[in-house]
Amino acid sequence: MVFLSHPKESSRPELSNHLLVVAERTAQLLKESGFPEKADAGFYCGLLHDIGKVNPYYQKIFEADESQRYSIKNSLSKRFYPGHSWFSTLAAESLLPIEDKESVKAILMAIAGHHTRISKLSRTCKHYQKIDGPYLPTIVKTLADVKENISLFYEETKSLAEFAPLDWNRCQKQLLFPPYFGDSIPKETNNLAFIGCNVLFSALLQADRGSFHEKTTTNFSVNIDTSNLVKTSPLAELRSKFQKSILEKLTFSDNLLVLEAPTGIGKTKVFLDAITRLNQKGNFERVFYFSPLLALTDDFESKLKNVIATEQLEKVLTYNHVFTGTLDEKDAGQEKDDENHGHDLFTDLAAGKRWFEQESFNKEFVITTMQRFIMTLYSNRQNDKMKLLSFKNSLLILDEVQTLPKFLLQSVISLLNQMSKKMNFKVLLVSATIPHELTKLSKLSCPNKIKQQYLKQIQKQILFDTKLDLTDGTKLTLGKKSLVMTNTRRKCARLFSILKTIHPQDNCYYLSSGVRKKTRQERIGKIKETEDALVISTQVLEAGVDATFSTIYRELAPLDNIVQVLGRLDREGQYGGKSVLTIFKMSEGNYWIPYQELEILETEKLLAPRQGTIEIYKKLEQYYHNVSEKNIQNKNLAAELDGKINRCDFDEVWEMIQNKVFPPDERETVIIPENESQWHEIYDFFMTPKKSKKTTKFMDLTASLPNSIYKLGIRGLFIEELLEKGILLPKIDCIEKLYDETVGLDKWLTQ
Repeated sequence: MVFLSHPKESSRPELSNHLLVVAERTAQLLKESGFPEKADAGFYCGLLHDIGKVNPYYQKIFEADESQRYSIKNSLSKRFYPGHSWFSTLAAESLLPIEDKESVKAILMAIAGHHTRISKLSRTCKHYQKIDGPYLPTIVKTLADVKENISLFYEETKSLAEFAPLDWNRCQKQLLFPPYFGDSIPKETNNLAFIGCNVLFSALLQADRGSFHEKTTTNFSVNIDTSNLVKTSPLAELRSKFQKSILEKLTFSDNLLVLEAPTGIGKTKVFLDAITRLNQKGNFERVFYFSPLLALTDDFESKLKNVIATEQLEKVLTYNHVFTGTLDEKDAGQEKDDENHGHDLFTDLAAGKRWFEQESFNKEFVITTMQRFIMTLYSNRQNDKMKLLSFKNSLLILDEVQTLPKFLLQSVISLLNQMSKKMNFKVLLVSATIPHELTKLSKLSCPNKIKQQYLKQIQKQILFDTKLDLTDGTKLTLGKKSLVMTNTRRKCARLFSILKTIHPQDNCYYLSSGVRKKTRQERIGKIKETEDALVISTQVLEAGVDATFSTIYRELAPLDNIVQVLGRLDREGQYGGKSVLTIFKMSEGNYWIPYQELEILETEKLLAPRQGTIEIYKKLEQYYHNVSEKNIQNKNLAAELDGKINRCDFDEVWEMIQNKVFPPDERETVIIPENESQWHEIYDFFMTPKKSKKTTKFMDLTASLPNSIYKLGIRGLFIEELLEKGILLPKIDCIEKLYDETVGLDKWLTQ
């Protein structure tokens, strides 16, 4: 018999052929990525990753006609245990002709997790031992069949030189369940063991998922002309001087470089020009742009569309939880969902290639989020880790880097330092405010003379009034275009209900995550265009959004957040230096939430009742130093994370990141249709069998509840059948009860 790796109608169904292709690709990817010393381990990773598919469960399914497969799965699962990754791991443990224990364990971890996640072998063993109770007879019976079929597979492949080094005799003697795997991987300095395991895992995933398509390599070829970003403004000449001075000094002699300059001075144009400059000196494969906010991502996309030709939009991938696809697809209203439009990726090669290019970041220009960057570095899940290898030979731009949690910065820099040297990529960290943890990196700063001229020209008054009570809206002194920003949605909703009655305006806007994403983006667009508005908002307008106001009221926040919001105040110097930022304090309960108390207390010490822009910028260095020195909690967290990384405890690393960087949130995402026909489209989509509940298809119609539906007591407003799938779609006659067209789901904060 000929063993199969995929259904018989696939383009390359033979198991031996699939294993050889993946083995060669994995090894080649590791060589291309700066890890030639791991090429042999990568080869055996690929050669053995699917050998567990000799399991009769898979062979009978792959041999069956497509129309019969679904019906025979149930009966087969009662006779055989369908765990090909685990059986591959058990077989590989005895087949591998490698003496180095560290390499063996790295290979086995990659094989065991290539459809789930990379984990320490002891944890993987415990997982299978937990489920072996009722399944144990089935597992033992299946293992015997696998063992027998491995003998037959040896007969099939013994003429192939690549399979000859495998220890087939030892496999027949030692293949058993449960096995014993020790935990220790010898510690290397500078996180290299952790990096090496992750890179090996990523290479296997890319080789496996991409094995049905011709291997393609990208060379960055997007032509960027930033002349359209030059604005007619009193600040135009200073911005031009700043940009010219930065580009003249840009060398990237070190792999990590910090770009520091005041908000609004034109950093986006600088790093877009830098891309062109660097690409002329030495081609790289792709450019990544990571931003902390979707509003900033959208703003960057709109700027990028102004500087590249329409026919090049297909080279740009935008990847986030609202939309995934190329920019030309986004303009055309097309996107993929997690069901890949119902295509079988093994038989529909076009759909499979498109999916693979997106999920492996195999595009020339990738626009995504800082959250995705953190997930790629620290997550142990296969869909996240597959992207890691695409950092090779590339340029990574981390915008508004100060938004990264302070305890995480040391680890991020350490990992990027080591990886960039091996994988030949460059990192540009961009911000107006540079945390203390980054001060040892090479810095490309705005020349002091230009900076002082710029800050003087955009000089703004900054007032700190601890007694200002905005709940008495009569004390609010509005300019022509005013922004009131709070730290929480509850405060935002409360102030809006007060201010909209005292200061009635036609152009009065409310912005928070409680407002439908599409509506929120439309409002931001209108705010940017209008010259007369009152905006009450959470931090969604704080950084990166190219909107300007004559007056801003900002609730007390960390000093770097205050500096960021200054970039939204009189951005073009059009209000003649009369614009004012007023910091107010809403002293109720833990008033520092959602920030750390220490950051708020240190900011209060540095704020004066009245000061200017120049004084605020001068205080940043002292602020960051104080916070870094006094924050024992951050130091302890950084040390804890470093310890988990050095132990290569992938699960614990990711669990810590999830808990400390992406803490659990009881708020739930609701789909809010704009009209009745849209409601029916959404309902029909999710009620169709096999449709994924994780689709991004309708994410631009989502808004966030301030709490769970159970705590709010509103379960009865939603479609019961979809609740069981984890999808929150209101009943068609309950949308108006649930969602307010002005404040969205934040209406439940004032109930």
